[in-house]
Amino acid sequence: MKTLAKYLLAVLIMALLSGCLTLSNDEEDDGKVDYFVLKNQADKAYKNRDYKNAEKHYLKITKGVARDPEAWFKLGNIYARTQRPKLAVRAYQEAVVRDTKLTKAWNNLAVVYLRQALNAYTSMVEHAEANDPLLEKARQRLEKIYDIVGESKKVQPATKSELDE
Repeated sequence: MKTLAKYLLAVLIMALLSGCLTLSNDEEDDGKVDYFVLKNQADKAYKNRDYKNAEKHYLKITKGVARDPEAWFKLGNIYARTQRPKLAVRAYQEAVVRDTKLTKAWNNLAVVYLRQALNAYTSMVEHAEANDPLLEKARQRLEKIYDIVGESKKVQPATKSELDE
């Protein structure tokens, strides 16, 4: 009887583990797709800068295997490169929640925050009245942020060289 119970437990564990490797996929007839195949497709699209397809695949991965920090990280990069900073911040945060030692995600999160600060201070300087007491402080902070990011004073979206891969 103990042998049968052990056998059934082993079968149950194997079934659960094999279920972890598949994700739901609305496009598939059988309703399942292999995680590794999907990850391969996502990575290939990402490498080819086909961000639309890469995003679609990584989103499926994060929904099916939410604990994958690398998929969240790559989503963050896609969002940063396609000028969607709020989504980039969320994705990088999801990545570091899953792996607090993922320093490239922390770095890219900081880059996005710096760019948001640049945009906010640039807008403030452009729209503030000349006698506004905060104008000079905004200019000083803007200069410091430009020094940190090491670029000219033209605000642009995050570049590939700026984001860690």
